[in-house]
Amino acid sequence: MILLWLDINSSYAHSSLALPAMHAQSAKSKDGWQWHVASGVLNTPISHFTKAAIRLQPQVIAATAWLFNHHRLLEVIARIKALLPNTYIILGGPEFLGDNEHYLRSHPFIDAVFRGEGEELFPQWLQCWEQPKKRDLLTGICTIDAQSHYCDRGTARVSHFDKLVPPEASTFFPFHKPFVQVETTRGCFNDCYFCVSGGDKPIRTLSVEQIRERFQQLVIRNVRDIRILDRTFNVNLKRTSSLLALFCEFSGVLRFHIEIHPALLTSNIINILSDLPNGLLHIEAGIQSLDDIVLESSGRVGNSHRSTQGIRLLKACNRFEIHADLIAGLPHYTLERIKKDVKELMSLQLDEIQLELLKLLPGTKMRDKASSLGIIYAPTPPYEVLATPSMSQEALYEVQQLSRLLDGWYNGKGEWRKPFVQLTLAESCFLDNFLHELMQKQLLEQPLSAERRGLLLYEFCAQHYPARLPEISVAWILAGFSLSKTPGKQAVLLKNQNDNNSQIRFYHLSVPTGDYWFGFDRTQERRKPAVVLRHPPN
Repeated sequence: MILLWLDINSSYAHSSLALPAMHAQSAKSKDGWQWHVASGVLNTPISHFTKAAIRLQPQVIAATAWLFNHHRLLEVIARIKALLPNTYIILGGPEFLGDNEHYLRSHPFIDAVFRGEGEELFPQWLQCWEQPKKRDLLTGICTIDAQSHYCDRGTARVSHFDKLVPPEASTFFPFHKPFVQVETTRGCFNDCYFCVSGGDKPIRTLSVEQIRERFQQLVIRNVRDIRILDRTFNVNLKRTSSLLALFCEFSGVLRFHIEIHPALLTSNIINILSDLPNGLLHIEAGIQSLDDIVLESSGRVGNSHRSTQGIRLLKACNRFEIHADLIAGLPHYTLERIKKDVKELMSLQLDEIQLELLKLLPGTKMRDKASSLGIIYAPTPPYEVLATPSMSQEALYEVQQLSRLLDGWYNGKGEWRKPFVQLTLAESCFLDNFLHELMQKQLLEQPLSAERRGLLLYEFCAQHYPARLPEISVAWILAGFSLSKTPGKQAVLLKNQNDNNSQIRFYHLSVPTGDYWFGFDRTQERRKPAVVLRHPPN
């Protein structure tokens, strides 16, 4: 018997653990199924998947549905079902943590969906394939029976998380991707109403010894970057210390992306972090909001003061990149407060600030309480919030534009981060004014090169903040953009009798914070200055 897994990801770099996790358990059970996969991304032609299905003629097609692949997955499956009406379609994933009756009745080409954790139950489902009555009674299965009755078998939970065969044991594990994911803990101590992990209790963990063995196998397979799936990373302090020590064992070979709750950091953990090798970690600091009323109404543990203190301590370690997130659309969160929070996070000199709209995911408390909270949200993926009592549709649209502004002028390579932050923190109206001008000209709706972003910033300041132009010119020259364009023209070429023989040509730029001399190597094609000298003001 043949099972075809549709592995549709948002981009090449991303991949779901569901396929290797399920396959690893099935391979152990030796159930006689032949597994095949048709992989692609959102813009992969549908024919790529339909051709694989026609060629294999599978008895079962399975896939994981989540926010960003759901629409494409439905397009693919609907066509395959039309071509192969006898093929059984079963879907799982976070999209099915809520009530699935409406979904199944709205998509009759899907035979069943699975709610919950499937590693232990899905192999049983495959073993029962030829016994439909027994198969459809397994925990987690949701179907519409022959009499058009909705049958819901609850939610499946893995009872022995630490006994599961690791996903890396599967031939489908994506060792070749830019990064891989390792789930070291399942469940979360927090009860955030907007998160599917909010009610995931009890917390289940792998031992440090198990994790070490898996890291060793990943090193053998030439993996270099690991994203640790552990939302409780710095709650159990003894475990946190042990894991950080384990990461150090692989310093210079592996890099780790971890999620930390900054409000729960202790001095002991900070001391350990301060001694870690540079570049070993990339830290995601869970913030969501710096308004305590918003956090409390969202069920999130920890207050904003302790969070900002925690981030300052992390920054003081000077050992790793840190990014934080804000979620617009949470109860009581306003546009004005979001902008205030953005400015505060900028002042903390984070490496990246992510600003996103709240998504009311199936199975979350926030979705169940949406009506009483007055939250209007999209009924189809990604279920983004459309309006709240504290934020109109127009305000949420402005948040989306502000997010694009941050991506262009703050996040990423950061050519414009320094002058952008200086302007935002020093000029009270700059962020609003710059954002509104870009919105009025619809410039944030289109891709902008780094050079174009610099010109827009320069031209805006030429009209409204002329005293700030030298700072932008410095950033322009340091980024290696043309000295013949307006921001670069402010630098003056220094001439002397040895110019024709010198390999370095110097330009001078005077700014309120001092004087700069930029030396360009005439023998190289690189446009960035080879020498930068700075003299502070007298």
